[in-house]
Amino acid sequence: SEAPYSQFVLSFKNQLRSLGVKIVEIPEEARYILKIQNPNTSQNLTSISGTTLVRTYIIVSNVEISLSNQKGQVILAPEKFSTSSTYTTNDNQISADTEVFRLETRELMQELIFKILLRLNSQNVRTRLS
Repeated sequence: SEAPYSQFVLSFKNQLRSLGVKIVEIPEEARYILKIQNPNTSQNLTSISGTTLVRTYIIVSNVEISLSNQKGQVILAPEKFSTSSTYTTNDNQISADTEVFRLETRELMQELIFKILLRLNSQNVRTRLS
């Protein structure tokens, strides 16, 4: 991973461990190498009401993964995963915006992890692992 201590990478590792996957820090010790690249989350203002009291935001989380064996043979070519969410806030909730963003980001992170696990468990990938 480019960011081995990012919240996404830490959460993904914890999820893998809970599924019984052994994670090693030294690539030479691994049977398979899962590369996690460019995990990021962005928040963009999408609309403001005429009175500027109500704002709508979109939060987008992205990550790219690839999987190879110890010999460098590609099992899963680099693939991008993305998920998004929108939320609306008003001037009376400004102090809560940070908390809403944090909660939305956590949910998006879990959605990305779920999408990646589904892909890694697909028939195509499982066939290439055996």
